[in-house]
Amino acid sequence: LLILIAAIGILIFRFWQVLTTPQPQVGKEIKITGKVLQEPVIYGQSQYFNLDEFRIRTKIFPKYHFGDRLEVVGNPSENLLIDYPKRTSLAYPEIKKLGQEKDLLSHVFSLRQILIDKSAQIWPQPESALFTGVILGEDSILPNFRENLIKTGTVHIVVVSGQNVSMLAGFTTTILATFLKRRTTALLVILVIFFYTLLTGFQPPTVRAAIMGGLTFLAKLTGRENWGFWALAIAALSMLIFDPKLLFDISFQLSFAATFGILFGQSFFETIFTNFPKIIKETLSITFAAWIFTAPIIAFYFSQFTPITPVSNLLVVPVVPFLMISGAISVTLALINLFLGKIAAVIPFIGATYFTFVIENLSKLPFANLTLPQINIFLVASFYTFVILIILWSKIRLLAEK
Repeated sequence: LLILIAAIGILIFRFWQVLTTPQPQVGKEIKITGKVLQEPVIYGQSQYFNLDEFRIRTKIFPKYHFGDRLEVVGNPSENLLIDYPKRTSLAYPEIKKLGQEKDLLSHVFSLRQILIDKSAQIWPQPESALFTGVILGEDSILPNFRENLIKTGTVHIVVVSGQNVSMLAGFTTTILATFLKRRTTALLVILVIFFYTLLTGFQPPTVRAAIMGGLTFLAKLTGRENWGFWALAIAALSMLIFDPKLLFDISFQLSFAATFGILFGQSFFETIFTNFPKIIKETLSITFAAWIFTAPIIAFYFSQFTPITPVSNLLVVPVVPFLMISGAISVTLALINLFLGKIAAVIPFIGATYFTFVIENLSKLPFANLTLPQINIFLVASFYTFVILIILWSKIRLLAEK
């Protein structure tokens, strides 16, 4: 409790520092020099990356990479993406590459790019994009398939997102806990999270989710669920102290909401699906818990609601571990010999075909994705208050009955 109070005090001080720091004037030319600390994200014909405190938008070519040291000259403008509020943007500035700094992560990204290229050689689209998304967190999805994923509430599976890590940890727990002891399962889940984080190149959304998810699932699996909430709170506060602007980052919000939802609401949904077989019951409870606690955030930012999400996730998420393992084996073999990689790629391709078939058909349903009017923050807060009170009331009632 003392640690938590101290962290809140430091966080308040950090927010005060950020609020009182002079911001660059919009339209006034500035020059910044810095190192690219993550692989740029490609949207349409533009690439986006962070440099120092700025969000840079530039043409898709020349491509920049992790470790590039750049000199950027431009005029600060309004925010470019809803994902990055409170971050000053530079649109199409003059960029001069000063060099590249090589370190361990640079080699990780180089290996990652080689694996992406091999994936494109052994699988066609959209299966190739599906595998690079699931295994490596590479966002190379074709527009039509991306739209179908959004409509069915499954886009988090094939792009780097905190929700994806939380869901992956949850389903891995469900599978392993059936056969192994708690402590062994906890260790393996932490290793799975670390391995996924490594493969995605330690991208910020994955790292944040790995920290939150790793600590909370470790507490959950070692039989100390109450400690899970403390771990989640301290992890979130630590990251906010390091970068207070994360509070306005959608990925951070979804990571926290999904992890909190699984930790707080899974047992409640298990009572609802109590008559289902164990694997299905736990899969449904994890899916519903994450969905209920992330849906308001998605509705608030994007004015969208996907009522079909639980069904689509139930149908496709169980095959994701199979796709990750068999796909990783296929790509590894392709590094050794392309022919061997293509032969091994047939097995995961069957699972990927099933995945795309389900998504494409569910997306055609008229009620798959609903457009909502603009939702204000008070409605979101009211929804969370209502859901938390319902779950608390249910837990207290169940405890009283026991």
